[in-house]
Amino acid sequence: MLRLVALVIVSLGIAGCSKKEDASGDASAPLAVPDGHTKSSAGAELIPGQNGIQEALATKDYAGAVQRYVSLKAAVATPEQTAEYVKLFGELRDDLQNAAQTEPPAAEALNTLRAIRNGR
Repeated sequence: MLRLVALVIVSLGIAGCSKKEDASGDASAPLAVPDGHTKSSAGAELIPGQNGIQEALATKDYAGAVQRYVSLKAAVATPEQTAEYVKLFGELRDDLQNAAQTEPPAAEALNTLRAIRNGR
């Protein structure tokens, strides 16, 4: 478990230094959002990068969703962003709990999220 947490932290450091890819798709096309979570119709992000969490969940990249959530913390600067960050945690936790019932990678990502959130 400790190795997994260390791996997530290292990969966040590497991912944070990498060049971001341009999204070449239609910006007005809605993204698939699991479990009925809602976004604004324009897909506006209160925290830069937050839509990446739902994109990762939609492709069943559970570890990637956790990594993206953790990486958002550095971008949180306002009380509104803090509230959105807390809301995102709940949504991510709920999505992972639902998926963990049938998918072991989701269960592993959920355990990692809990360990990170609890400071272990």
